[in-house]
Amino acid sequence: MFLWQKKLISLENEKVFLRLPNRSDYIPWVNLRSNNFSYLSCWEPDGALRKNSYSDFKIRVEWAKRGFKNKEVISMLIFRKPTLDLVGSITLENVKFSPFYSGYIGYWLGSEYYRQGLMSAALGSVINFAVRNWKITKISAATLPENTASINLLRKFDFSEEGIGRKYLKIKGNWRDHMIFSYLAPERK
Repeated sequence: MFLWQKKLISLENEKVFLRLPNRSDYIPWVNLRSNNFSYLSCWEPDGALRKNSYSDFKIRVEWAKRGFKNKEVISMLIFRKPTLDLVGSITLENVKFSPFYSGYIGYWLGSEYYRQGLMSAALGSVINFAVRNWKITKISAATLPENTASINLLRKFDFSEEGIGRKYLKIKGNWRDHMIFSYLAPERK
């Protein structure tokens, strides 16, 4: 279900509530990121976890709002229902329209919320919104070969492996190869 507000969108299903970030989300966001620092540092690019100041967060909030308004980005926080605890984030970015109709997706979840179907619910909602409302027909994702949870999630949504992105991102000081997956909407198949 899509809930429209004047300039803000939220997505919702039985498990999660997703919305663009607000400045008031800073404390729960930074706490979740800090509590999961050692875990997230295994998967996220160098420097991403250091951008956790309030100033950095305000920049991200404005980037997400401007990007959504311009149909360039869908960057949403993920809240678990019914408690509405912040559990992670999902971002579709580098959105391109004619002739590509594509974008790149990334996501993270606090480790204490794994294996509850929350990221699956969030990913399904974002894909559905992007395909139905923005007419995006190809969504790509990159993941480390050892990240079996992410690989399984992508395969659950019919993402197909396209190949290897050599030295794709620098993680823990090393340029790491990533597996590249893509989802094709039915109208593109």
